[in-house]
Amino acid sequence: MSQPQHIAALTGIRAIAAGMVFYGHMLNGHLPEIPIFLQYGWTGVNVFFALSGYLFTYLYADRLIDGTFSWKDYIKRRLIRIYPLTTLLIAIAVCSRWGEFSYENIVLHLLLLQAWVPDYRLSLISPMWTLTVEESYYFSAPFLIYYISKLFGDRSTRDTARSKQVKAWRIIALAIVVWIVALAFANGATDLYQDIVVYGTLYWDSGAWTFTIFSRIIDFVSGMLAATVARHILPQKKYWGDFIVLVGVVLFWNAISVATDLGGPNHVGDHRLGIFIQKSIGLSAAVVIYGLHVGGLASRLLSTKVLVLLGEASFALYLIQLMPFIWWPEVGMQIQYNLEDLGINYYVAATASYVTMNVVAVSIYYAFERPVSRYLRKRYLAAR
Repeated sequence: MSQPQHIAALTGIRAIAAGMVFYGHMLNGHLPEIPIFLQYGWTGVNVFFALSGYLFTYLYADRLIDGTFSWKDYIKRRLIRIYPLTTLLIAIAVCSRWGEFSYENIVLHLLLLQAWVPDYRLSLISPMWTLTVEESYYFSAPFLIYYISKLFGDRSTRDTARSKQVKAWRIIALAIVVWIVALAFANGATDLYQDIVVYGTLYWDSGAWTFTIFSRIIDFVSGMLAATVARHILPQKKYWGDFIVLVGVVLFWNAISVATDLGGPNHVGDHRLGIFIQKSIGLSAAVVIYGLHVGGLASRLLSTKVLVLLGEASFALYLIQLMPFIWWPEVGMQIQYNLEDLGINYYVAATASYVTMNVVAVSIYYAFERPVSRYLRKRYLAAR
């Protein structure tokens, strides 16, 4: 099976995930009044994590198995992807509000380590906490991808129709078992981390369930398992893609419906069962991503030029939406507040802020992110 280096729909879904997070932030002050699907904008982060797990597995599994994987090349690619834009935005934020942030805070953000320190997790550019989690995943991903791929065995193109059906069910069943084991590991590792921190510092890190790789690893594993299934089973009939996407959407809707019963978007984590529900959101996202990879109408819709462009600029949008700049502590939110103060409906205000921030994000993408990335790739990466 040939592996395309670019799957347009999986760039398009980044635009959807970034939009979910954006509207979730802008409308968080109106939770009782907005529809349920807008109350859970934070689930866009689960989508991003599952997507990382999916793409890393699909792109690197064969290289890891056949021994052509290069750690040096891999690390260079990660640095080129993340650091130019984050460094630029940190510099702008710090310089525009000089004296507000401590040197320790700035250094931790530059190293993407701030989410390990509770006092700095949501400071400076608050959405950057997810990059600490991503960075942690980067170091573990090659090992996880290798062993998960080996566990599922070699791919074969010579199976009979009957054996393909048996193999498909075996792979799906194994994926479910591995996901359950990973869920247990994530919960146990998070509990252990909290115990170590409290014994060492006398501080109970309740945010570990949200802000650390120990809890969030299940989102990445969900994507990795979906990609592993795709490596073995990728239906040729595109209507299967839409069916799989529908299954993922139904799983997602059920998850947020149960979450609402358990306390709502801001308190679901307070309930022990709510932690399981949160983890299942990453699973539902992984199912949707798999369906988009298969193809179909949903995949074509997310492959349109506009959504692909917004997906390419989504990293910038994600970071600048709550970025401090001059007298504004959070740019996107300030636009929202100013428009609402003028009597403009909060949906309209959120949309105006979204459009404005996307214009800025696309400008940053074309003026800085893309050209710098191309230069660094040409300069430091071996030609393939």
